Amino acid sequence: MKRRFPDRHACRLTAAGILGGFLAASVLLAVGSTVGNVPVIPAVAAAAAATTAKPTDLPPPMYTPAVPGESAVADLVSEERLLADVRALVAVGNRFGGSRSNQAAAKYAEEQLRKLGLEVEVVNDPPAVWTFDQGPYSLTLVSPTDTGIRFDAAHPYNFSARVDQPQVDVTAEVVYVGTGDKAEQYQQAAGKIVLMDGSPRRNGKLAADAGAVAILTDYPNNPEVYRDAAMLASLSPTDEGRLPVMALSYTEGQALKELLSASTQPVVVNLKINQHIYQAEPVTVIARLTPPDASSRGRTGSQKFFAILAHGDGDSGGPSADDNASGVAAVLEIARVLKTAMDKGIWKPTFGLEFLVLGKEYHSSAAWIKANANRLDDLLGVINFDEVGTGASRDAIFFESPDVPYNELLLRTFDSVGRDYAGLPGYWKEYATDDSLGGTDSYAFLAPWTARGNGRFDGSQLIPASTVFTAAWYTPDVIDQVPYWPNKGLAPGDPVVVDSSSYYHSSRDLPETTTEKEPFNLVNAAKAGVLALIRLQALFSRATPFADDATARFDPNRLYAEALYAAGVWQPPLADREDPLSRPVADLAGVPTVGEVARLAYALSGEERVPAGVQAPEAALSRLGFVNILVEATGEALPDAEATDKLLKEAGLADEDSLANAGPNARAAVALALQKGWLLPNYNEDGDPVFQADAPISRGEVLKRLYWVLVWEPQVLGVSTVQVGS
Repeated sequence: MKRRFPDRHACRLTAAGILGGFLAASVLLAVGSTVGNVPVIPAVAAAAAATTAKPTDLPPPMYTPAVPGESAVADLVSEERLLADVRALVAVGNRFGGSRSNQAAAKYAEEQLRKLGLEVEVVNDPPAVWTFDQGPYSLTLVSPTDTGIRFDAAHPYNFSARVDQPQVDVTAEVVYVGTGDKAEQYQQAAGKIVLMDGSPRRNGKLAADAGAVAILTDYPNNPEVYRDAAMLASLSPTDEGRLPVMALSYTEGQALKELLSASTQPVVVNLKINQHIYQAEPVTVIARLTPPDASSRGRTGSQKFFAILAHGDGDSGGPSADDNASGVAAVLEIARVLKTAMDKGIWKPTFGLEFLVLGKEYHSSAAWIKANANRLDDLLGVINFDEVGTGASRDAIFFESPDVPYNELLLRTFDSVGRDYAGLPGYWKEYATDDSLGGTDSYAFLAPWTARGNGRFDGSQLIPASTVFTAAWYTPDVIDQVPYWPNKGLAPGDPVVVDSSSYYHSSRDLPETTTEKEPFNLVNAAKAGVLALIRLQALFSRATPFADDATARFDPNRLYAEALYAAGVWQPPLADREDPLSRPVADLAGVPTVGEVARLAYALSGEERVPAGVQAPEAALSRLGFVNILVEATGEALPDAEATDKLLKEAGLADEDSLANAGPNARAAVALALQKGWLLPNYNEDGDPVFQADAPISRGEVLKRLYWVLVWEPQVLGVSTVQVGS
């Protein structure tokens, strides 16, 4: 299930997240122009060749190269197996977290993973949660008869029954109360079943206080959505005053309202609901694929690994084929394909893979993080699959959260996979990397949301995490492109249209309306996951000066030095060549300072004059000074006062003290840098954006932002050779 953040464009990273930029920049820089003799993307190479000679052989950070034979592994993905998984999961019931059908679904996942010969563990996720077993239910028109009205799409809200009264059987007259959000609409409700347009979760107390005995609703009462399906929701299991609720499709609701308006006799219905409500712990299934050697051990001696996961519960309480039997099917299929490829000897993992079918969305990811706190340092990243079974209007796949800086490597890899395979037979027609939208398990691992109270650990570990999906919510959404993340088929600046599911959280989220109708979505998601993991494995297995250093990933200074070493910007002293970089980076001679890297960027612009302050000591290079370097180096025109005010207001920085007192050019430079994506603001403890103009900028942030500019600003794409350091 995916839910929008209240203001998703405000949900960017705090300054603490910069550390992850070291990892992303270092690995991408270290790739070089080839991996396994596979050339980099032709479009980028052509753009570089069209300019004057490059000062260093900088690999493009926008691309993770293909790996020979990767498509043959992706071709092992089976549509038949994926569809069979979805059917099997839906057949056991709604799989609500902790319920008996949730346990049955976990058993199915366990059996599938054990067949592969993987190490499998089944765990309960404390604490216990409220759950229920859905029994038979119905809504029948008693009178008038012979109307032809049926309620085939009707479905009860979760927790409509009670712990001590699992069976609801009510026969009563129906009265229409309109929106149902005003007390005066309930004057005739006593002893009746009320039909409302509005939300029973908001209006249920008014109905109960008026003496109603049950609620019918076609909420959201919109002919454009849920026309032939009932939208589902949960009531509070601890609310003793709640009334049973039966949700209707828009078509059913309109038919009942028309009957109420036209009938000369009372309209009477019978409502039956069976729900066994109790508390239990959700069940999570964990399977581990371990490399055949110990070359990928972390600093604790444990296995470095990626987590591939999906929530296994039907959190809507309905059939939940797309949300999220489809995600579970994708995880199971990726496990099958990669284990098969390893067994056949056509692919060799270099780090561990941990496949998780989570018992309950959010809850189980939180429980896993708590139970594995001592392993988080070895967690290289998280790939979450949520709603990969349908798409109402597009044949597209989406990769989420490139706006999180330490997601750079993970999202560049997905972006490259998306770009390379878009339009090819057997793959997606289009793809997009989209800003963080929220509402799924990947966010439990992201530090910014920890600070906002949505995460599940202290944020000291910065764990890359993304969600793969093909649809979200019940209506399409239009969002801005993330700066410097162009999408194939979209012109720069064009918005990204996030596809939707016609049956999101509904009574008809069934295989026949989602996964069976568009099985290519399942195939696309599984293939994207397989390809991304193969490319990530290749990147992590490359030979670098740090390849055997178990602490490399966690030392930002070493990562910074590795990045510069791989880019050809710096070489270790001759005395160290036999064992390069074996000493702490602080002892290594010639590692460029942040000021020297800034001077490199400015020199690459072809200008002779160096802006004031660029040669200042590293500690004195402020954010504002860095912004000025970028603006001058790229030759960008500053926005006028009106545009500046607008840009700063959109970023939430219009009243920031350090900018309010700055000169017009400084304000304009910051506005431009924010618009270009060169710089992200900090966020305070309340999640409000701030811009500390005089705060020193980290060398990791300098490297990352300059690298984007070096590749994507034509004025900076290669001039005379520039020497920095010793």
